[in-house]
Amino acid sequence: MRFIIIIAIAFVLLIPLFAIPTFQQEAFAKADYGLSYSQHKFSNQPIVCIYEPNVPNARDVIVESWIKETVLGVESWQHDLAASEYNLKDRWNIHTQVISLEDQVFFDNKDCDVEIRFVKLDPNYTAAGWHIFQNGKSQISLVYTETEVCRTWIEGNIRYTEWCYKDDLVRSKALGNTATHEFGHAISLGHYTSDNPYENAEWSSDPVRSPSVMTEAVHYNEEKNKIRPIDINKVKEIYGGEGFGEPKQTTPQNSPVFESKTLGGFESLFTLESTYYKEPGNTYYLTISGKVTEKAYSKGQNILLTTTFPDGHDEEQKVLAVGSRNFATQMRVDSSAETGKYTISARYMGYDSETITFSILDASEKPIPKAIPKVTPEPKEIKSLPTWLKNNVKWWSQGSIDDQSFTQGIEYLISDGIINVPITEKTVSQTDEIPLWVRTNANWWAEGMITDSDFVKGIEYLVNSGIIQVK
Repeated sequence: MRFIIIIAIAFVLLIPLFAIPTFQQEAFAKADYGLSYSQHKFSNQPIVCIYEPNVPNARDVIVESWIKETVLGVESWQHDLAASEYNLKDRWNIHTQVISLEDQVFFDNKDCDVEIRFVKLDPNYTAAGWHIFQNGKSQISLVYTETEVCRTWIEGNIRYTEWCYKDDLVRSKALGNTATHEFGHAISLGHYTSDNPYENAEWSSDPVRSPSVMTEAVHYNEEKNKIRPIDINKVKEIYGGEGFGEPKQTTPQNSPVFESKTLGGFESLFTLESTYYKEPGNTYYLTISGKVTEKAYSKGQNILLTTTFPDGHDEEQKVLAVGSRNFATQMRVDSSAETGKYTISARYMGYDSETITFSILDASEKPIPKAIPKVTPEPKEIKSLPTWLKNNVKWWSQGSIDDQSFTQGIEYLISDGIINVPITEKTVSQTDEIPLWVRTNANWWAEGMITDSDFVKGIEYLVNSGIIQVK
């Protein structure tokens, strides 16, 4: 895949690689930071979540080096900002957190201010990395595939350079440099550019003379690609004397516990939702997770995931099962995603999994929740329900947790007084099965489409029908 980079074009979010004019021109030029992102500046000391990449052809030591240099690249901002202060140096603290492949299976990103992912390539440009602000967070992508010059040619006074991705993996120091630059965007800095294109090209080719780490090209000479005083001064101008502010209040992560299942060599294979919705201009990632059996598990062996798209074509992907036998991968959902039904199957050590399905639909097809059947009398005052309950309810509504485990959990919450349900004269239920409308409303509640009161009404029905036992 090939893309043309021209030095006269100012890229806003991408980092183009080097392109040089055929001659230099002496001129007095004005230089400054371009488009600012100050409206998205941090209101607290940022939490930066760095996701361990799943790259089967990269040795563990290489991946560890990528992560280490990325952490150093981000934390170099904290070091240099703190060094510029005489007092209250901790106002510039940055908290990095590495999310392992194992933890990604059930990781809740609600506390992340910045998320950093490693990607194979940019499908639209030849770039070393990019930054976008979306869904209240800064999203940084670092490309781990090396690039090379395919060809160059001259038109007029400008030399054009065409770059291509190679099969090689990029050096860890280069990823660290890119992380420093992209995190500058997350802090709120735009690109530092001159109104003289020849001066911009000179900065790209000579990092010693580059006045800012935010110039449009990343210099792979890690000794010379540095945060400059002008960068520090601009950040302090944006944030003022309070710096990034106080540490962020966070909540503990809660991981669900699934009962063991037998699916050949797989205990489980699932997505957290059965239906996803795409919206114009919005991008997010859905997670495909699972666990192999202890009998089938073999350290270092990849799982082959096959995804059948709505148009019928298949795509295969290798995923590594970590020490706990869990595995996970992510799929990008944006406005260009195919709509329709997707089918996932897995093969590992001679075993085949059952297939699972999910759908991606347009946002306009998202259903409007219906009212649940009226149950009297009304519940008593409802306490605030714990946030972890929504995850468990969602997993149950999607079949990842069985009815017995779900009802046992609800019985515990009722007996502990967390959910108050008035007990009326019980009716005799003809079956112990939970009605479909209760499962549907539970899913709507987990997605925030109905209130706590409406959800508890469904629980009250289960209690008065004898499906949930209250002692």
